[in-house]
Amino acid sequence: MELLTELVPPTTLQRFEIWGYCRVGFPDWLMSISIHLPNLVNMTIRDLPNCKSVPPLGQLPNLRCLDLYSMKSLEEWDTSYLSGEDSVNHLEQVQIYNCPKLRIKPHLPRAASWYIKKSDDVLVPHRESVSHIDKLTAGHTDVPLHQWGFLHHLLSLRHLCIDDCSDLTISQEISGALHSLKSLEINRCGHVKLEELLFGELTSLQELTIWDHRKLKELPNNMRQLSKLQSLALYECPSLRQLPQWLGELASLKKLEMRSCGAIKTLPESIQELTNLQELKIIDCNPELKKWCNVEENRRKLAHIKEKDIAIHWSLL
Repeated sequence: MELLTELVPPTTLQRFEIWGYCRVGFPDWLMSISIHLPNLVNMTIRDLPNCKSVPPLGQLPNLRCLDLYSMKSLEEWDTSYLSGEDSVNHLEQVQIYNCPKLRIKPHLPRAASWYIKKSDDVLVPHRESVSHIDKLTAGHTDVPLHQWGFLHHLLSLRHLCIDDCSDLTISQEISGALHSLKSLEINRCGHVKLEELLFGELTSLQELTIWDHRKLKELPNNMRQLSKLQSLALYECPSLRQLPQWLGELASLKKLEMRSCGAIKTLPESIQELTNLQELKIIDCNPELKKWCNVEENRRKLAHIKEKDIAIHWSLL
C-alpha cells in the first residue's frame, strides 16, 4: 500500500495494469481515479486475491476496455454512480474471467462486447432490457443456457460465442432475445446435444461455427430451418460421419468449411443444389474425401464453386 500510494501516474496515462496486489483497499488516487487518470483508455486488474470491490471505474470518461481477471474474492462492481447517458462514454469491451463471486449492480454498464467465463454470478442474474450489447462470449460454466439471465431481454445481440457449457437448453425469453443474432459459435460443448438449441428460432443467423464437438455424429435436423445461413464451419468433429442430404436446403449458403473431421468420406449429392456456394474448404480431413472430390463425376457437382481448398494432412489427425 505504501509503495502504490507513492506511484501516482501522470494524468496523460492511457493504459494501466495492476497485477498481484494483495491488499483489500486501494490508495486515494485510485479511489479518485477520474481526477488522477482522466485519459485512461485501457485498464486491467488481475490476480488480486483479497480485493472485494473495484474503484469507481464508471467515472472514467475515456475508458474503452476493462479486464477483470482471476479475482476470487471480488464481490462487487458498483455501477450506481452511472446516472444518465452523459455520465460516462460507452465501453467497447469488458472481459471478466474467474471472478466467481462478482456481482454487477444495480445495472450493467454500457459495453458493446462482453467476455464472461468462470464468473457465474455475472452471467446468471436477470437484467433489465439492454439494447447496446453487440457481442457476448461466455462459458466455462455448468449453469444451463436457459438460466443465463444475462441473455434475457437483449434487444440487439448480433454475435454469440458459447464455450464449454454443459446444457444448451434455451427458454422462450432467450430465444426471443436471439432473433437478431447473426453469428453463433459453439466451442467445446461435446457432452451436450445440439438439438437443445432451437435453431429454428434463430431466424437471422448467417454464420454458424461448431468447434471441438467430439461426440457429434450428425447435424441436428432443426438446422435445416436456417434459411439465411451463409457460412457453416465444422472444426474438430471426428465422430461426424456425413453431412445431411438436407444441406441442399440451405439456399443462402456461400461458404462451407471443415477441419479435422476425419470420419467424413463423401459429400451429399445435394451439394450441387447450393448454387450460391462460393467457397469450399476441406482441411485435415479423411483422404477418402479428397479422392471423392477428385472423381470426375463429383468434380462436376462442385464445378459451380469458385474457390476450393482441399488439403489433407492425415498425419495431423
